[in-house]
Amino acid sequence: MLKFKRGRRGEKGYTLIELLIVCAIIGIILAIAIPNLIKARISANEANGRKAMQTMRDAEGEYFEQDMDNNGSRDFTDLIGLLDVTADPGPTLRCPDPGTPGGCVEADALIDNSFVGAITSAGDGNAASTADCTDTKAGYCVGWTEDTASPVGLNDVTPQVSVQLQADFGWEASMASAFKSGRRDFGVWGDGVIRCSVSSQPTSGAAGLFDATRDGTNAIAAGACD
Repeated sequence: MLKFKRGRRGEKGYTLIELLIVCAIIGIILAIAIPNLIKARISANEANGRKAMQTMRDAEGEYFEQDMDNNGSRDFTDLIGLLDVTADPGPTLRCPDPGTPGGCVEADALIDNSFVGAITSAGDGNAASTADCTDTKAGYCVGWTEDTASPVGLNDVTPQVSVQLQADFGWEASMASAFKSGRRDFGVWGDGVIRCSVSSQPTSGAAGLFDATRDGTNAIAAGACD
């Protein structure tokens, strides 16, 4: 026969009310902390998206000024590319001079390989309407703007030609999940200014729409990112 021992006299435990109070306190702390953590992650992603545009701007600038493809003229490329010239003949920002003896290596690249997976599903060198890529760069997809309209007088033989040429490239970054991985789209063009715009994507969580524009018409802060 089983025998049950009575608890020792004077022993006390937590009451139900005390446990409920502790749970309520934990719930309040989580309610405050989680939104702040999400905002911090979004801010970090946006900082990365802006940094990506700065990197693209600097890479295109070096490609242009130093004639990295060795074709005898200063121009830009709309390709991020691969180091493997058999799969991607180039010239690209990853392999600016495909004729390099022994082939391109990482030391030749003007941008790192984290940009390769972040190319939009429209494909390298093609603009995309929405941010859709296989491997985001901290929540952002990167694409060429397809904004290739030549400035007035581009073909004139004038001292301004080199300056005008520098207005003829553009890259964009848009969040892969609107208002989850980011809130703003970013873009950079030949004027060197990184522009941004709050996404107009109506469905929270859907891919961004590449809303940043060259003239800043849809952008915040008068067309420039603060």
